[in-house]
Amino acid sequence: MLAVALSMFVTTVYSQGQQTIQITATNPDGTGTGTARLGIPVSLVATVSAGQSQVVNWSLTSGGNISATSNSAATYTPPFMQPS
Repeated sequence: MLAVALSMFVTTVYSQGQQTIQITATNPDGTGTGTARLGIPVSLVATVSAGQSQVVNWSLTSGGNISATSNSAATYTPPFMQPS
């Protein structure tokens, strides 16, 4: 099973063994810049290469909230105010 923790919202490729994970972030206006703005959700989609498990476990180590919408997608909602 793979665990992915995001710290920046850009299209990123991670490799773990023989699997590759590509994460694409899309803003609500449909742009793929992946720039998180306070209080505005960002859609995340992970594309996992062949391997035993293609389930992505989403976790967050900073402010805001992340919730899985499927095995390969999640929504990140940043905080409404800049953390102090």
